[in-house]
Amino acid sequence: MHDSIAEVMREEAELYSSLYSSLEKKLDVMNEEMQATKQELLETKQELQATRQELQATNQATNRKLKATMKELLATRNLSQAMRNALRETKQSTGQKLQETTQKANRILRESNRELQAATQEMQATKQELPITEHAIGQELFEVGARLDQEVMGLNRLSRDTVELFLKKQDRTEERSYEVIKLLKGLMGVVSRMIGHEDVSPEAEALAAFVSSRTTAMTAEDNC
Repeated sequence: MHDSIAEVMREEAELYSSLYSSLEKKLDVMNEEMQATKQELLETKQELQATRQELQATNQATNRKLKATMKELLATRNLSQAMRNALRETKQSTGQKLQETTQKANRILRESNRELQAATQEMQATKQELPITEHAIGQELFEVGARLDQEVMGLNRLSRDTVELFLKKQDRTEERSYEVIKLLKGLMGVVSRMIGHEDVSPEAEALAAFVSSRTTAMTAEDNC
Protein backbone atom coordinates (compact mmCIF):
# COMPACT_ATOMS: atom_id res chain seq x y z
CA MET A 1 0.00 0.00 0.00
CA HIS A 2 2.86 2.33 0.75
CA ASP A 3 4.17 1.61 -2.72
CA SER A 4 0.92 2.61 -4.34
CA ILE A 5 0.85 5.84 -2.34
CA ALA A 6 4.39 6.57 -3.38
CA GLU A 7 3.50 5.77 -6.95
CA VAL A 8 0.56 8.13 -6.83
CA MET A 9 2.67 10.85 -5.28
CA ARG A 10 5.36 10.28 -7.89
CA GLU A 11 2.79 10.51 -10.65
CA GLU A 12 1.37 13.64 -9.08
CA ALA A 13 4.85 15.12 -8.87
CA GLU A 14 5.48 14.31 -12.51
CA LEU A 15 2.12 15.78 -13.41
CA TYR A 16 2.86 18.93 -11.43
CA SER A 17 6.31 19.10 -12.98
CA SER A 18 4.86 18.68 -16.44
CA LEU A 19 2.21 21.29 -15.73
CA TYR A 20 4.79 23.67 -14.31
CA SER A 21 7.07 23.13 -17.28
CA SER A 22 4.21 23.68 -19.69
CA LEU A 23 3.10 26.73 -17.73
CA GLU A 24 6.63 28.07 -17.68
CA LYS A 25 6.88 27.63 -21.44
CA LYS A 26 3.55 29.37 -21.87
CA LEU A 27 4.71 32.16 -19.60
CA ASP A 28 7.91 32.48 -21.63
CA VAL A 29 5.87 32.61 -24.83
CA MET A 30 3.51 35.13 -23.28
CA ASN A 31 6.47 37.15 -22.04
CA GLU A 32 8.01 37.14 -25.51
CA GLU A 33 4.67 38.11 -26.99
CA MET A 34 4.32 40.86 -24.40
CA GLN A 35 7.82 42.10 -25.20
CA ALA A 36 7.00 42.05 -28.89
CA THR A 37 3.72 43.83 -28.24
CA LYS A 38 5.51 46.31 -26.04
CA GLN A 39 8.04 46.92 -28.81
CA GLU A 40 5.25 47.33 -31.32
CA LEU A 41 3.48 49.71 -29.00
CA LEU A 42 6.70 51.67 -28.56
CA GLU A 43 7.21 51.83 -32.31
CA THR A 44 3.58 52.77 -32.76
CA LYS A 45 4.00 55.48 -30.13
CA GLN A 46 7.09 56.77 -31.92
CA GLU A 47 5.25 56.70 -35.22
CA LEU A 48 2.31 58.49 -33.65
CA GLN A 49 4.66 61.06 -32.18
CA ALA A 50 6.33 61.54 -35.57
CA THR A 51 2.93 61.79 -37.19
CA ARG A 52 1.91 64.32 -34.56
CA GLN A 53 5.04 66.36 -35.27
CA GLU A 54 4.34 66.16 -39.00
CA LEU A 55 0.77 67.22 -38.36
CA GLN A 56 1.98 70.13 -36.27
CA ALA A 57 4.45 71.13 -38.99
CA THR A 58 1.76 70.75 -41.62
CA ASN A 59 -0.65 72.75 -39.48
CA GLN A 60 1.93 75.48 -39.00
CA ALA A 61 2.69 75.55 -42.72
CA THR A 62 -1.02 75.59 -43.48
CA ASN A 63 -1.51 78.45 -41.04
CA ARG A 64 1.32 80.37 -42.66
CA LYS A 65 -0.17 79.74 -46.09
CA LEU A 66 -3.59 80.78 -44.83
CA LYS A 67 -2.17 83.99 -43.40
CA ALA A 68 -0.33 84.70 -46.66
CA THR A 69 -3.49 83.90 -48.62
CA MET A 70 -5.50 86.21 -46.37
CA LYS A 71 -2.96 88.97 -46.94
CA GLU A 72 -3.11 88.38 -50.69
CA LEU A 73 -6.90 88.37 -50.60
CA LEU A 74 -6.91 91.58 -48.60
CA ALA A 75 -4.42 93.17 -51.01
CA THR A 76 -6.49 91.92 -53.95
CA ARG A 77 -9.62 93.34 -52.36
CA ASN A 78 -7.94 96.70 -51.81
CA LEU A 79 -6.60 96.65 -55.37
CA SER A 80 -10.04 95.74 -56.71
CA GLN A 81 -11.60 98.57 -54.75
CA ALA A 82 -8.96 100.99 -56.02
CA MET A 83 -9.53 99.78 -59.58
CA ARG A 84 -13.30 100.22 -59.18
CA ASN A 85 -12.77 103.73 -57.86
CA ALA A 86 -10.38 104.55 -60.72
CA LEU A 87 -12.80 103.04 -63.23
CA ARG A 88 -15.67 105.07 -61.79
CA GLU A 89 -13.59 108.26 -61.93
CA THR A 90 -12.43 107.43 -65.45
CA LYS A 91 -16.01 106.74 -66.51
CA GLN A 92 -17.17 110.06 -65.07
CA SER A 93 -14.26 111.92 -66.70
CA THR A 94 -14.84 110.14 -70.00
CA GLY A 95 -18.53 110.95 -69.84
CA GLN A 96 -17.79 114.61 -69.22
CA LYS A 97 -15.23 114.72 -72.04
CA LEU A 98 -17.64 112.90 -74.34
CA GLN A 99 -20.38 115.39 -73.47
CA GLU A 100 -18.02 118.32 -74.08
CA THR A 101 -16.87 116.79 -77.37
CA THR A 102 -20.49 116.21 -78.42
CA GLN A 103 -21.42 119.78 -77.57
CA LYS A 104 -18.40 121.09 -79.47
CA ALA A 105 -19.20 118.90 -82.48
CA ASN A 106 -22.83 120.09 -82.43
CA ARG A 107 -21.68 123.70 -82.23
CA ILE A 108 -19.29 123.22 -85.16
CA LEU A 109 -22.06 121.45 -87.08
CA ARG A 110 -24.48 124.33 -86.46
CA GLU A 111 -21.86 126.86 -87.55
CA SER A 112 -21.11 124.78 -90.65
CA ASN A 113 -24.82 124.59 -91.44
CA ARG A 114 -25.14 128.35 -91.10
CA GLU A 115 -22.11 128.90 -93.34
CA LEU A 116 -23.47 126.39 -95.84
CA GLN A 117 -26.87 128.08 -95.81
CA ALA A 118 -25.24 131.49 -96.32
CA ALA A 119 -23.10 130.10 -99.16
CA THR A 120 -26.19 128.53 -100.73
CA GLN A 121 -28.09 131.81 -100.54
CA GLU A 122 -25.12 133.66 -102.02
CA MET A 123 -24.88 131.09 -104.80
CA GLN A 124 -28.60 131.49 -105.52
CA ALA A 125 -28.15 135.25 -105.65
CA THR A 126 -25.19 134.81 -108.00
CA LYS A 127 -27.28 132.56 -110.24
CA GLN A 128 -30.02 135.19 -110.26
CA GLU A 129 -27.50 137.89 -111.20
CA LEU A 130 -25.98 135.86 -114.04
CA PRO A 131 -28.85 136.49 -116.50
CA ILE A 132 -28.52 140.21 -115.80
CA THR A 133 -24.76 139.98 -116.44
CA GLU A 134 -25.30 138.07 -119.67
CA HIS A 135 -27.87 140.65 -120.76
CA ALA A 136 -25.40 143.45 -119.98
CA ILE A 137 -22.69 141.70 -122.01
CA GLY A 138 -25.09 141.25 -124.92
CA GLN A 139 -26.08 144.91 -124.69
CA GLU A 140 -22.41 145.89 -124.69
CA LEU A 141 -21.79 143.73 -127.76
CA PHE A 142 -24.77 145.34 -129.46
CA GLU A 143 -23.44 148.80 -128.64
CA VAL A 144 -19.98 147.85 -129.93
CA GLY A 145 -21.54 146.58 -133.15
CA ALA A 146 -23.60 149.78 -133.49
CA ARG A 147 -20.50 151.91 -133.00
CA LEU A 148 -18.67 149.82 -135.57
CA ASP A 149 -21.57 150.28 -138.01
CA GLN A 150 -21.52 154.03 -137.41
CA GLU A 151 -17.80 154.10 -137.97
CA VAL A 152 -18.15 152.13 -141.20
CA MET A 153 -20.90 154.47 -142.38
CA GLY A 154 -18.72 157.46 -141.56
CA LEU A 155 -15.81 155.96 -143.44
CA ASN A 156 -18.02 155.33 -146.45
CA ARG A 157 -18.73 159.06 -146.59
CA LEU A 158 -15.03 159.92 -146.93
CA SER A 159 -13.70 161.21 -150.20
CA ARG A 160 -11.64 159.29 -152.69
CA ASP A 161 -8.51 161.01 -151.40
CA THR A 162 -8.91 159.19 -148.07
CA VAL A 163 -9.91 155.77 -149.49
CA GLU A 164 -6.51 154.22 -148.75
CA LEU A 165 -6.54 155.53 -145.19
CA PHE A 166 -10.12 154.35 -144.84
CA LEU A 167 -9.23 150.83 -145.98
CA LYS A 168 -6.34 150.60 -143.54
CA LYS A 169 -8.44 151.92 -140.70
CA GLN A 170 -11.28 149.57 -141.63
CA ASP A 171 -8.95 146.59 -141.55
CA ARG A 172 -7.65 147.69 -138.18
CA THR A 173 -11.19 148.27 -136.92
CA GLU A 174 -12.36 144.84 -138.07
CA GLU A 175 -9.39 143.18 -136.44
CA ARG A 176 -10.14 144.96 -133.18
CA SER A 177 -13.80 144.07 -133.49
CA TYR A 178 -12.96 140.40 -133.90
CA GLU A 179 -10.56 140.61 -130.97
CA VAL A 180 -13.16 142.31 -128.76
CA ILE A 181 -15.81 139.76 -129.74
CA LYS A 182 -13.39 136.89 -129.06
CA LEU A 183 -12.47 138.30 -125.64
CA LEU A 184 -16.11 138.91 -124.73
CA LYS A 185 -17.02 135.37 -125.79
CA GLY A 186 -14.24 134.05 -123.57
CA LEU A 187 -15.53 136.17 -120.70
CA MET A 188 -19.06 134.86 -121.25
CA GLY A 189 -17.75 131.28 -121.16
CA VAL A 190 -15.99 131.96 -117.85
CA VAL A 191 -19.13 133.58 -116.42
CA SER A 192 -21.19 130.57 -117.50
CA ARG A 193 -18.74 128.23 -115.74
CA MET A 194 -19.10 130.33 -112.58
CA ILE A 195 -22.62 128.97 -112.08
CA GLY A 196 -22.64 126.74 -108.99
CA HIS A 197 -19.33 128.17 -107.64
CA GLU A 198 -19.07 130.52 -104.72
CA ASP A 199 -15.75 132.25 -105.53
CA VAL A 200 -14.58 133.80 -108.78
CA SER A 201 -11.57 131.97 -110.18
CA PRO A 202 -8.28 133.84 -110.71
CA GLU A 203 -8.49 133.02 -114.45
CA ALA A 204 -11.85 134.82 -114.70
CA GLU A 205 -10.52 137.89 -112.89
CA ALA A 206 -7.40 137.95 -115.08
CA LEU A 207 -9.47 137.61 -118.26
CA ALA A 208 -11.85 140.39 -117.18
CA ALA A 209 -8.92 142.68 -116.37
CA PHE A 210 -7.30 141.91 -119.74
CA VAL A 211 -10.55 142.65 -121.62
CA SER A 212 -10.93 145.94 -119.78
CA SER A 213 -7.34 147.03 -120.42
CA ARG A 214 -7.45 145.89 -124.04
CA THR A 215 -10.74 147.72 -124.71
CA THR A 216 -9.32 150.87 -123.14
CA ALA A 217 -6.20 150.61 -125.29
CA MET A 218 -8.20 150.14 -128.50
CA THR A 219 -10.44 153.06 -127.61
CA ALA A 220 -7.38 155.22 -127.12
CA GLU A 221 -5.97 154.09 -130.47
CA ASP A 222 -9.30 154.87 -132.18
CA ASN A 223 -9.26 158.34 -130.69
CA CYS A 224 -5.87 158.88 -132.24
